[in-house]
Amino acid sequence: MFAARRETRGPIGIANGERRSTWWIWVVVAIVVLAALGGTAWLLVARGGTDVAGPTTSATPTVTPTPTAAPTRTALPTPTPTPTSTPSATPSPTPTPTPTVTTPPAPPAPPAATPFISFAAWDVQQNGISVSATVPGLVETGGTCTITATFQSKSVSQSFPASASADSTECGSNILTSPQFSTGAWTVVVVYTSAESGGTSPGQEVDVP
Repeated sequence: MFAARRETRGPIGIANGERRSTWWIWVVVAIVVLAALGGTAWLLVARGGTDVAGPTTSATPTVTPTPTAAPTRTALPTPTPTPTSTPSATPSPTPTPTPTVTTPPAPPAPPAATPFISFAAWDVQQNGISVSATVPGLVETGGTCTITATFQSKSVSQSFPASASADSTECGSNILTSPQFSTGAWTVVVVYTSAESGGTSPGQEVDVP
C-alpha cells in the first residue's frame, strides 16, 4: 500500500516525504543524545562526581571505620610508702660540771685588844727600860705581851705572860734590858697576842741617858 501511495504522490509528495523522514531522524537522535546525557549525569552523581572523561570504574564501597572501644585503664595499686626510719639524734655529751672551789670563810678577826702603856721610863738601877701596860676591856688568860724598843737601826724585844684581872688583861710591870741600849730617844711599843685576840699599842718615846 505504501508503495502505491508513493507512486501516486508525485515529485512534490516525494519531496515532502523525505523532509518528514529527516525530521524524525533528528528527533530520534536528539532523544538518544538526551538519554545518553541523562545516563551519564546519573552515573556521575552515583559515583560522587567522577570525571566524565575518565574510565568507568565500579564504585568503591565506603568503609566506615568501626569505633574501637577505648582500652579500660586498670587502676594500679597505690604503692604504700615504706616508712623511713628517722635517725635518732646523737646525744650530746653532758658537760662535766666543774667543781666549784669553795673558799672557806676567813676566821673572824680577833676582837680589838689594843694595849695601853701606862708607864715607860729608863731605870738607872736596873740599867734598862721599865714598862707597864694593860689591855682594857679584855679579860682572858693565856695571852702574851711583847715589849719592843727601837732606835735608829737597833731593836730590843722581849715577851712576858699576861694575866687576867677583874676588867682587863694585865701585861704587868716589866724591865727590858740589853747591852745594845745607847744614849738616844728610843720608841717603845707593846704588842698583845692570844688565841682569840691581839693588838698593838701606840709608840711611846723613852730617853736613854
